Amino acid sequence: GPGLLSPSVRDGATAPATSKCAADRITAAAAAALSRLSLAADLKVAVAAAGGAQALLALLAAEGRCGARSSATATHAARGLANLSVHLDIAAAIVAGGGVPLLVGLVGSRRAEEAEAASAVLANLSLHESGRRALLRAGGVARLVALVSSLPCAYAPVTAYLSSTHASDAASTGSSSSSSADAAPGAGGGEGAGERREAAEAAEAEGDEG
Repeated sequence: GPGLLSPSVRDGATAPATSKCAADRITAAAAAALSRLSLAADLKVAVAAAGGAQALLALLAAEGRCGARSSATATHAARGLANLSVHLDIAAAIVAGGGVPLLVGLVGSRRAEEAEAASAVLANLSLHESGRRALLRAGGVARLVALVSSLPCAYAPVTAYLSSTHASDAASTGSSSSSSADAAPGAGGGEGAGERREAAEAAEAEGDEG
């Protein structure tokens, strides 16, 4: 949007002369470069100071020169914002720059890599009060819940764990009951046998005395 980039960059004055679709590929490559640079802790501030966060937000807000914005551009832009938003001041700047509504919209993308990258940025922004407020205002909670609910694979490990735990508990309980039941007749039988032996010995002793 206006104000996110300097006029020279926004108007394409410094961009190389090239076809529209080639320009989209170049933009995606540049976004990827910023994303990778932002991985380095000592470069995050430098990238942000040069306007990197605002430029990446602008990519999320703009249509591609070929029409629809490319998935590669959106993914690299969101990943770059995720890397930058680890820094407290940069995270605040992303929120102030209107980044949360753009990212919430990207969470609803049908492309998994875009939704994943946008969710990572929102996870970082939600660590701060301003980010949480912006997330609530933009309807981000409902969008994130919908995303989680739409992924059955997210529940598979939990379901498998609960099933195995339940089966283990049931087997353990059954084994304990069986052992107790088996032990009871044995214990009772042992006591009865001892009483019979004592009675037989007493009878034998009386016979000997007679």
